[in-house]
Amino acid sequence: MNQAEAEKVIHIIESVLAAGCSAEDVGVVTPYMAQVRLLRSLWKARCQDLAKGSKKAKSHFKNPRILEIASVDNFQGREKELIV
Repeated sequence: MNQAEAEKVIHIIESVLAAGCSAEDVGVVTPYMAQVRLLRSLWKARCQDLAKGSKKAKSHFKNPRILEIASVDNFQGREKELIV
């Protein structure tokens, strides 16, 4: 996954959460750990930016780990309402 693709995934996540979906109900699944690390890093940075700008930031921006980003193997047997 290149940087541009990862940023598109982060944008999709932001759009889904802005539409009212809960971060607990969303999961991001990718086949490779390098992709997991990149997406987690981008999501954490984005959450920090958004949380800084607002005292009323939603909980998923204050705690980016609420959104589960994992490899296919780590997600096996788990359920979410929406998988990206």
